[in-house]
Amino acid sequence: MTHIRAQLRRAAVTELKAGAASFAARVYSSRIYSFKDADLPACNVIIDTEESTLDTMCTNVLNRTALLNTEVYAKGIEAMDEVLDDLCVEVENVMGTTFLDGLAKSVILTNSSFGFTGEGEQPVATAVLSWSVNYVTPDGDPETAG
Repeated sequence: MTHIRAQLRRAAVTELKAGAASFAARVYSSRIYSFKDADLPACNVIIDTEESTLDTMCTNVLNRTALLNTEVYAKGIEAMDEVLDDLCVEVENVMGTTFLDGLAKSVILTNSSFGFTGEGEQPVATAVLSWSVNYVTPDGDPETAG
């Protein structure tokens, strides 16, 4: 098996590929290379941080909360904010109704940030949608959702 964080990322990628049609197959997990024009629009799923605490009712269970970011990238020259918002609607519709293949107890949008750059072949707009993902694992077993 793999760490629960990898399973969460994989589940998010799978659900976004299936439910966010504008991205087609251009949904990635922890992509570090920049995107070319032909790669856009695209979505990148990463987990930035994770906090865990022992459950107060059952001391061998960890309550975990990960900050899962869905980074949305779009290209164009005009109406970039509208294009970006349309892509965000697709991401929010998928992520706002998921439990990530049954691994998560809840997935809640906690923050959205936006950026625009003129570097590269064409202007690129970005949105980062941050999701608080709550899940549990047995203490000492980071591969199994509880």
